[in-house]
Parts: sequence; C-alpha cells; structure tokens
Amino acid sequence: MICASLFVLSGVMCIIYSGNKSVYALLMLCGLCFSWFGDLFLHINEKLSLFITGLFFFLIGHIFYVSAYSVAAKKLFGIPVLSPWDIIAVAVLTSISVIYAVKKKIHFGRAAVPAFIYTIALTSMMVKACHLAIAGLETNFALWALPACLLIAGSVMFCMSDSTLALINFGNKKIYSVKIFNIITYFSAQMCLAHTILFIS
Repeated sequence: MICASLFVLSGVMCIIYSGNKSVYALLMLCGLCFSWFGDLFLHINEKLSLFITGLFFFLIGHIFYVSAYSVAAKKLFGIPVLSPWDIIAVAVLTSISVIYAVKKKIHFGRAAVPAFIYTIALTSMMVKACHLAIAGLETNFALWALPACLLIAGSVMFCMSDSTLALINFGNKKIYSVKIFNIITYFSAQMCLAHTILFIS
C-alpha cells in the first residue's frame, strides 16, 4: 500500500507541477485512486469476496482511464469514443485472454463472470491508450514520443501484470518469480500512466 500511495502521490504531484487541471488529468487521478482501493482489498486477505471487491474497484479505475483516453482522443484528434477498430481490437484481445486462461488451466470458479467483465475493461483500457498514443505519434512524432511511450508501456504492462495475477491466484502453480514479475510490471504500469498527466491535457 505504500507503493500504491506513491503512484497516487505521483499523479497529484504531476498535476501540481504541470498545472494540468484538465478533465484528462482529473479522470486519470480518479483512476489511480480507485486502483489504490483495489490494491487495499486485494491484499487484506485471500477471501474471494474481498478479491471480487478489489476487482470491482480496479474495474471502476479502468473505466476512468478509458474515459480519460477517450476525452483526450476526441479533444485532440477527433477520434470517436467507440470506433470500429477499437471494438474489434477489444474483442480480439478478450478472446486471446480467454484462450490464455484455458491454456494455463486457470480456473476462476465463482469469480469467472466478474473476471470476464474485468478483462473487457482491461483490454479496453489498453486499446484506447494505444489508440491515443498512435494518433499522437502520427500527428507530431517529436512531441508525442515520450507520452506515447508512457501510454503504451503503462497499458501493456498493466495487462501483463493482471495476466500473471490471474495465474498466481487461480492457476495450479504458485511461482515466486511470477509474483515478482507481477509486482514490478504493475507498479511500473501505474507510474507510467500517472506521469502521462505531465504531457496530456
């Protein structure tokens, strides 16, 4: 939770330092705060009810992230909130996630439906982040090089982290190295996303 508090603090400091009080910045900060609560409930203990509660907070966090990317993409590049390419990409990535779960013998049990809904939100977050990043790079590569890297790296690492979290909590094997990978990619992802506030408004 100390680490979680640090990425929320980073978001606040980015807003203060840059003077960015745009809708994008506020939505991203809300996403960071809901992620903080998600971390809290996931780490109180291993009860399924608390896991699902944590999942719910992360789901809301991703909705804020998706909203932030959508607002910025619409404002800066005229990209619609639900473009056909976004829908196709989310459908493909969600299908790949289901195949991954089957291949890795991940059994969600009673958490299957919440996990599936969360997966849709997670893949939507990554797709919208990457769409915003690519649009920025196509418009002004030099200006968008760093924020695009933060968006793509942050969203992709978030997906990688959650994939390994599913493996840790619902897979057959508990591998310590996977847990380390999960923690590193997760906190790196949140820090990357928090620092996009410095560049996008």
